[in-house]
Amino acid sequence: MFTQQATNRDQIVKIVNLPTSDHKVEYVNVQGIIEVTDFNQKFICFACLICNKSTNAYGNGDFWCDYCTQKVATLCRAKFNIQITDEIGSVIATVFTEKA
Repeated sequence: MFTQQATNRDQIVKIVNLPTSDHKVEYVNVQGIIEVTDFNQKFICFACLICNKSTNAYGNGDFWCDYCTQKVATLCRAKFNIQITDEIGSVIATVFTEKA
């Protein structure tokens, strides 16, 4: 249960108090050790320039967006999983950026 609410970017939340998936939170600050645990994962994805969702690439260099249902131009984005560990526990998180 989410018992601590981050009201500003300076507040640090313990991993045990992170919100569950049914809470909408834009950001949470966590202080701990960050590790990439799977170096075989994909570290980039291609996102649709119209809706920003992941796209499917085809062998000829075209990209298809299932959400826009059309051939689209794409933006390369960084996206990968990390493990964050503090003194209480650990959590897997996804890191992503606007541009890679």
